[in-house]
Amino acid sequence: MREVRCEKCGRKLAEMQGIAQIKCPKCGHLSMYRA
Repeated sequence: MREVRCEKCGRKLAEMQGIAQIKCPKCGHLSMYRA
């Protein structure tokens, strides 16, 4: 498990494993994360 943070604002989004597309609820930045 790895902590995933928004690339734009730095908010913690999740602790996950694998690949996911996550939209930040704070700034709306959408990105693909690999953990």
